[in-house]
Amino acid sequence: AWLPANRLLVSALNGALFAALVLVTIRGLSIGKWVHNVGGILLLTTYGGLVALPFIAHAAGKLPAYHPIVWTLPPVSLFSLNIFSKMALGALSGFEYVAILAGETRAPVKNIARSVIIAAPIIALMFILGTSSVMTYTGFDELDLIGPVPQALSAGAHAFGAGTLVASIAILMLVGRSIALVSIYFTGNTRL
Repeated sequence: AWLPANRLLVSALNGALFAALVLVTIRGLSIGKWVHNVGGILLLTTYGGLVALPFIAHAAGKLPAYHPIVWTLPPVSLFSLNIFSKMALGALSGFEYVAILAGETRAPVKNIARSVIIAAPIIALMFILGTSSVMTYTGFDELDLIGPVPQALSAGAHAFGAGTLVASIAILMLVGRSIALVSIYFTGNTRL
């Protein structure tokens, strides 16, 4: 009996969120940039926790050994191809928004080039250390393809007695990041 009421609540929340995003977009990037910045902060905080957790666990003696970078080739399978395609899509999506929003950037040629030079190594390091952390706490056969970050954070924090709490907070932070991502998509679509 609670399922239809729950769907109604979720639909109402989605509608309210969409209306708020429309208002933010109508007002312009002066407000929208704050939504985007909060999403970026939530993303960096979540991934920072993911990257730091194995180092903290190893220093506290909760993780016997941690090797952040291990060079191995994945097995050749459809599953590996699936993972590779998701990583490639995630790594390459978003470039089009640079071109769309370049007109609203001060000195776009100089600033966008500088941002790419600064951000590219940081993003690569985030992907490498984030994947290392996920694989430290999750076996390849147990990997949750929908939510690997909350799964790894939960497993890593479980050693400290806070697994469920940390996973719940990580999911909420990723939802906040998703709201910011939808705002960026909406901003780009309105510019087109």
